[in-house]
Amino acid sequence: MMKKLYLIILLSVVAVGIFPSVTSAAITFKDFYLQSRITHYDRNATDNLDCITNSLAADAPAPGTGTGPATPGGPIAGSNNQQKAYNYLISKGLTAPQAAGIVGNLIAESTANLSPTITNSIGAYGIAQWLGGRKTSLQKLPNYDTLEVQLDFLWSELSGGYSSVLSSIKATSDVSVATRIFLERYEIPCMPGRACDDEQAKRLAFAKSVLEKYGGTAAVTETTTAAAQSSTESTANATPAVCQKSAAAASAGGTASGTGTASKPGNYADPNQKCPAGTTDKGTIKTKYSGGLVSTPYPQIRLCALSSISNATVNAAVAAQFQQMGEAANAAGRHLSANSSFRLEDSCGGSGSYGCAAPGQSNHQLGIAIDFALNDGKKSSARGCQNRATSTDPRWIWLRDNAPGFGIRQLDYENWHWSTDSRNAC
Repeated sequence: MMKKLYLIILLSVVAVGIFPSVTSAAITFKDFYLQSRITHYDRNATDNLDCITNSLAADAPAPGTGTGPATPGGPIAGSNNQQKAYNYLISKGLTAPQAAGIVGNLIAESTANLSPTITNSIGAYGIAQWLGGRKTSLQKLPNYDTLEVQLDFLWSELSGGYSSVLSSIKATSDVSVATRIFLERYEIPCMPGRACDDEQAKRLAFAKSVLEKYGGTAAVTETTTAAAQSSTESTANATPAVCQKSAAAASAGGTASGTGTASKPGNYADPNQKCPAGTTDKGTIKTKYSGGLVSTPYPQIRLCALSSISNATVNAAVAAQFQQMGEAANAAGRHLSANSSFRLEDSCGGSGSYGCAAPGQSNHQLGIAIDFALNDGKKSSARGCQNRATSTDPRWIWLRDNAPGFGIRQLDYENWHWSTDSRNAC
């Protein structure tokens, strides 16, 4: 009997040690789920897309590592905390859309005033609502409850354990993409993907407000209908709204905002260009392209294999654009893969019929186009953006909304074909 009593007592002690939260009335099941970053549960789920998550391990340093500012926070210019945070990020070299995307997230985390002393129901603290070891590291710093110190702390994380987040943000000129990257890979209040759509909508509204207040409306990555009509596509006047976004910037080969970091195309026929960071130099090759995008037929070009887009090799002149776009897509949980990129052979045997480029005229032969692998590859039966081939694949939707910001556009009648050539493109 005594042995049984000892066993019961021992099990009780172990249970309390393992499950302390169960015995505390202050901790709810909701708190447990939030602390464990569990945002969706479906006991009947099989292949529910809301349950599919990306690995966050690469962006999550061990608690307390890689954090803490190198120097104490100093005064920051601005009439309020929003403007101060925005100006701080601009001073670190970010563009207006990039800085606004981060500040939009901070507003959602800590109210419109970016309160550095705010604490939520589970103890998350400060402008970015740090928790666990990150919160402990912050609160070891002198004056940790000030905006200046917390901005320094945030930047030290982005420069350390979360450096891949910062790199991805720097690769985009789109405030929407910057907002999503910071949401899904730094704050992570939701599982990346569709489960974050509501948070993204809320935070993007905050980010756009910040951009308009402090960055100027010209920085917003959307253009007017009149600007979109500058496209060289003959049916541009009939272009629907879905094709108008950033069309002017894309047709010029630039970025959507005019202030971003996405590269412009170089000389398509220059083999001496270098492959950009993140790509692999595959050497030079004499092409079979003889179209109007080069002054001399069959130019020699340099090829670069991309690391951000699977199975893709492109002309060095456009490699930075495609590489940066792929990095931004990856950050948004939309990994892109190519069915075809550079190739020597003619399209469809060189017939030149509808849907097939004439001999020597394919953008693939110049290395400036990628055919993306989509779940529902579709071709339209007529030309023009009013008949644009669309898709329900989330990767196509991401491309539609973001690729123009990198100077990359879809061929109107093939939903899989995207290029830096603005002709017949949406």
